[in-house]
Amino acid sequence: MLATLRQRKRFTADPRPDLTADSALWGRLLERAFDSDGMDAAGLCGALHGSRCSGAMLVREAGRLRLTAGEMSDAEYADLRDEYLVSHATTLRRLLNDVAGE
Repeated sequence: MLATLRQRKRFTADPRPDLTADSALWGRLLERAFDSDGMDAAGLCGALHGSRCSGAMLVREAGRLRLTAGEMSDAEYADLRDEYLVSHATTLRRLLNDVAGE
């Protein structure tokens, strides 16, 4: 089923624009993740959206992007990463590289 424009915007807009330092990067990353797996709640877009809602941040280091705990404790982030992101590691790396190169 194709997503409507409204659904797409809901999933690709930065849910934490109050964390302004990396909001534009999150918008691009979520768009690419949505293009990768759509509205699958167990997919990468859903995992990233939930991570961002919890306060995860993107940091640019040496021309690369990486996810960080942001507002979460390192232990909370590790649990979230292990449960929701690790299964998407290959695709996530590719998308982070793509966004970093834009």
